[in-house]
Amino acid sequence: MKTARSIILVTAFAAAAVIAASPVYARAKININTASERQLEQLPGVGKGIAELIVSYRREVGSFRSVSELKEIPGIGERRLEALRLSATVGALLENRR
Repeated sequence: MKTARSIILVTAFAAAAVIAASPVYARAKININTASERQLEQLPGVGKGIAELIVSYRREVGSFRSVSELKEIPGIGERRLEALRLSATVGALLENRR
């Protein structure tokens, strides 16, 4: 049963990635360096709590240099990060690191 559940989850993630990459469903990426908490909540797997943590991290550390840096946020692991790579960007790098 566990193997079947794993296959279903992997298939669901793969299908979501294909749909998200499809031109029909293409959306502008959300800039994690400039987005408000409310805008960040539009990212896959990001709710109010994680959005608050992202904004707090930006205030304390400065701009994200890459989407991969989201791993520094508690609650964002490899799986969630992979989903975020499709819909998040850092835009033009800002030099306001602390």
